[in-house]
Amino acid sequence: MSSRSRRLESVRSDRGARSAQRSGPVRTLLPAALIALVIVGAGLWFLSRNASSDGGSTVARDGAASHETIPAFVTTGSPRVREAYDFAAAHGAELAYIPCYCGCGGHSGHRNVRDCFIKSGSGTSVTYEEHGSQCDICVSIVLDSKAMLARGDSLAQVRATIDLAYADVGPATDTPLPPGMEE
Repeated sequence: MSSRSRRLESVRSDRGARSAQRSGPVRTLLPAALIALVIVGAGLWFLSRNASSDGGSTVARDGAASHETIPAFVTTGSPRVREAYDFAAAHGAELAYIPCYCGCGGHSGHRNVRDCFIKSGSGTSVTYEEHGSQCDICVSIVLDSKAMLARGDSLAQVRATIDLAYADVGPATDTPLPPGMEE
């Protein structure tokens, strides 16, 4: 081998050694960093799944609740069920004056049809009640109330119509009358 070839080989060898020294720690740490990232990501995914799968989830809402954050018993329900939950979350104050006639006042302690869908709500969060997702009477009362309010009926008119339409179905919850309705 000529001296020039030996020098060229020596330069290449030195470059390779320096390159290996620089990339050594990166090559060693990269797999560990990727494994750590996968573990952290899986942990966050698991926590988010568990947080949203309980029966009475509390979720943030702005107006109507986001379908991405409401519990599975709502999102897997029929379109009528989802519509009833959306309306109950956004109009709980009105539904607090509308009784339910499915018997839930006796077996679940509900005071109105709102309680069939909403356990509690304050500020920008709401805790959902599973009962409404399994009861067509509750869903029908909420959707009937929604339709009447949308066409401009007063809360007193809605209450009177619901009382008349559902009185034969079952016992009413002990619900206060809306303001302006004579006793």
